[in-house]
Amino acid sequence: DARSLHTTDLDHWGESRDSAEFKHLLRALAALLSPLTEGSPERASGDGDDPVSIAVLPFVNMSSDPEQEYFSDGLSEELINQLVKIGRLNVTGRTSSFAFKGKTDDLRLVGNRLGVNHVLEGSVRKAGNRLRITAQLINCRDGFHLWSQTYDRQLDDVFAIQDDVAGAVAEALGLAFGLGEAAPAPATTTSLEAYDKYLRAGALLRNVGSSARAVAMLQDVLAIDPDFSPARGALAVRYALMLIFLPETSAQTIEDITETVRQALARAPEHWA
Repeated sequence: DARSLHTTDLDHWGESRDSAEFKHLLRALAALLSPLTEGSPERASGDGDDPVSIAVLPFVNMSSDPEQEYFSDGLSEELINQLVKIGRLNVTGRTSSFAFKGKTDDLRLVGNRLGVNHVLEGSVRKAGNRLRITAQLINCRDGFHLWSQTYDRQLDDVFAIQDDVAGAVAEALGLAFGLGEAAPAPATTTSLEAYDKYLRAGALLRNVGSSARAVAMLQDVLAIDPDFSPARGALAVRYALMLIFLPETSAQTIEDITETVRQALARAPEHWA
């Protein structure tokens, strides 16, 4: 899928067509160039030799405050990250899934366009310290629900909810965690304040003009929880983009990105090897 293609590492392929990196690239290209066509339910079913695949559509913000949308978008992204950890499950990347944000297309057609046989959608309502999350898993072959659940929890339970949703999706699809080899997942945080700032920074990261605010917010996150690896990775990515779009600050940015990478390797080398 597009996400696989965008994250394929060819630094060590050695110009060998038999290397694992090159074969991974070919598989990603094949998935990208051969989307499912309408009217092919057999292929979209996930039966037989077809891989089980899923797209997480942006969860709808049902809160009275439209500015809370950063939270629903961030939750959707975190669920993508959780589902990627499941062996034998192909997960569409954020860019492809978020192309359907705000749209009400038939989910069978969405599945065909994204080349997946399942879709996870839902909504988020955040009011004070209360959180209601509704999630639904749909089979793109027939549009029927395979699983749905509503979670009414305290806001600080959001981390457990993410695990619950990913686990329920795995169970509904007949999959299990830990199949195959996978790199260790970057350490998350147990601090709700750090997590909330991280999601807010994520929304800013999509706007180059908000680089300074995003960097400051991610620095705040790491001041709260220095071991929150995804935040440090996001900070390194922002610095890298600043080298491209803000060349006038390149001298300082190079120092900043060097220190960020040094801290990342010192605190959690297993996540960045």
